[in-house]
Amino acid sequence: TLHLFWRGRSYKPTTATSTDGGRTWSEARVVFSVEGLPKGNRPYGKYASNGKDRIHMIFTDGHPRNEPLNSVYYVCYRAGAYYRADGTRICGADELPVRPEQADKVYDASATKARAWVWEVAFDDQDRPVLVYTRHPTEQDHRYHYARWDGTRWVDTELCAAGRWFP
Repeated sequence: TLHLFWRGRSYKPTTATSTDGGRTWSEARVVFSVEGLPKGNRPYGKYASNGKDRIHMIFTDGHPRNEPLNSVYYVCYRAGAYYRADGTRICGADELPVRPEQADKVYDASATKARAWVWEVAFDDQDRPVLVYTRHPTEQDHRYHYARWDGTRWVDTELCAAGRWFP
C-alpha cells in the first residue's frame, strides 16, 4: 500500500492510499483535527516511514503565529490503525481524524505557556520515535528541543537557544 500525506482539505494534514501502484487512490481523509479552535486552525504534520510497516507522525494544534498554546503530538500508523508510542490503539484508518487528546502529547504548551513548532520526526534503531521541535517562549526567544520515546516515556532535551523565532 502506498500512503500519501499532504496539506489538503482546509489546510489540514490529509491522507490517501493506493493499493495498485498509484493508479487509483482512496478518498482523501483528514488525518489530524483540532476541535474547538478558531475557524482557520490548521495543524501542521511531519511524517517518517520506516519503509516496512510503520509511519511515525507528529503534529501541532495549528500555526504558532495563531495558536498561543501550540503543543506537539505524536501518533504512529501501522497495520491499518493509529497508535500511541506505548502501543495503545487510537483508531482505525476508517475512523479518522485523530484528535490531540487521543495522541501522545510530547510537549504541553499549557504547562510552560511557550508555543511550539514541529521540525522533523524520525526513528532510532529500535524503531522508536525521535523528533526535533522548537519552543517559542517569546518572539525574541526561540529554542530547539529533541524528544525521544525511550520505550516507557518521552524524554525531552533542550538543544540550544536560537535567537528570534521565524515570523
